Amino acid sequence: VGSRLPIDGDFDVTLTLDEADLAMPSDGRHSTLMWQIQQQGNDRTRFASMFRRTPTEYKAVAQQHKTLPDGSHAYTWHGDLEVKKILARRIARRGNVYTMLARPEGSERDEVIHQTKHFEGPILLHCLLHTGATGKKSRVLLKSIEVHAEVYDRR
Repeated sequence: VGSRLPIDGDFDVTLTLDEADLAMPSDGRHSTLMWQIQQQGNDRTRFASMFRRTPTEYKAVAQQHKTLPDGSHAYTWHGDLEVKKILARRIARRGNVYTMLARPEGSERDEVIHQTKHFEGPILLHCLLHTGATGKKSRVLLKSIEVHAEVYDRR
């Protein structure tokens, strides 16, 4: 799922789930539900608020993904909230400060996973599901996607 129209200015975007059953990944891999933003016109840098399952644990983390000039990829992981189930993933931007948040099952509020300063300007949203290996199946039921932004032309 992704936005084709840009969001700009300060924003708050929330992905709320009814269910997130991530497949048991193969050793050395992970299954992940990503709520990701990417600067419009720049596919080199992405930020994601993620719910991730490894063979031994579930965690809410934030990730920065950069495509380097030589075509290789650099991934930086931040935050480390151990949690079995997630009800919502959220990304907020104020100026050039991005905050990645997660709402664990049984909680009334979102918890901050990571905060970073980076680009301003229009962004695109993506929701991605990665299942950890060929032949694995994950099941995610989306309840809602909320977008609150200074500039969002829904046309």
